Amino acid sequence: MNGAFLKTVNNMKKVILLLSLIVLGVSADAQLTEGGLQWAIKQAKRGSMAFQDDVAKHYEYHKDYAQAIYWYKMAAAPRKNDPYGSTTANIALGKFYYEGIHVPKDYSKAVEHFRRAGGFGSAYLGRCYYYGHGVPQDKTKGLELARQGASPSYDTGFNESKLIYSILLKDYYGN
Repeated sequence: MNGAFLKTVNNMKKVILLLSLIVLGVSADAQLTEGGLQWAIKQAKRGSMAFQDDVAKHYEYHKDYAQAIYWYKMAAAPRKNDPYGSTTANIALGKFYYEGIHVPKDYSKAVEHFRRAGGFGSAYLGRCYYYGHGVPQDKTKGLELARQGASPSYDTGFNESKLIYSILLKDYYGN
């Protein structure tokens, strides 16, 4: 099957799972009710990448970083039909390693996760290239990657990519 079709099917599964979570008590800011959390953990343990992401987001929201990292690692694990794992989980793990949040700061691991996130990790990867964190410094490549990541195609809804790009531009042009 072609990649675009599989991505569409996976997105449809995510919508169905999200609707299930809403019925069980999930709010948009990753707060699960106790019953909803237990049910989501049960689904996550069965291997559902979407629920692994959601459980990880819940724990991250509540600043239980050890649990968040555990579930993000589960979601980022390669699968038969998805060799890169969850994009969301890879970006989150990349940010944890980049900033050293509850893990030792490790730019090489951050770069690995941002690359596995594909285009959605471009802005973060661009920041690594721009500053030479985990990769040879290349400001031009860093700006280009950050620009790609800030494009509407890869908008995560949080504008982090646009913020990274604007910070790099200001630094580059000295404004």
